[in-house]
Amino acid sequence: MKFIDRILLCIYSGFILMVSLILIFNTFNDQTYILINNFLKQYGQAPEYLVILVMLFFISIRFLISGVKLKKVKTVGIIKYTSHGEINISISTIEGMTIKAIKSIIGLKEIKAIVHPLEDGLLIKIHTSVAGDTNIPETANLVQQNVKDYIEKYTEIEVKEVKIYINNIVNSTKKRVE
Repeated sequence: MKFIDRILLCIYSGFILMVSLILIFNTFNDQTYILINNFLKQYGQAPEYLVILVMLFFISIRFLISGVKLKKVKTVGIIKYTSHGEINISISTIEGMTIKAIKSIIGLKEIKAIVHPLEDGLLIKIHTSVAGDTNIPETANLVQQNVKDYIEKYTEIEVKEVKIYINNIVNSTKKRVE
């Protein structure tokens, strides 16, 4: 919870506590009822009280929204069950394996892999730059096939999709030896 939310919650809870105590005492004492009625008749139409009520309304809406909002659960690994027990393969391990699977492909530079676990497999996104003289569709198909085969072979986890993002074209300059 954010710091400002904590402060608002504290103020809001204090106000709700005061109103609750007044309403509790109101049920046991007729004199409290008369005092509350006189207070509301005298100050009930004042604009500053309307501003306070509007602020409390918006604070209530904010807490309702923050209470309902779903938080994403970050998966730290893929759990695979075998006859001997449980195997937990971390996301970073699969990302490293992905990079290893395509590092040998000529023409790729600055490779970054992002793995998203799905219900029934993996989605792997690869961000890379290619050399200027690289056939992009052919290289992309080779990358997709190599990643799928390599990950499935060594982890036995199904790769549902491999997405490739070509971010840039890099000039490959070869240095001459004189």
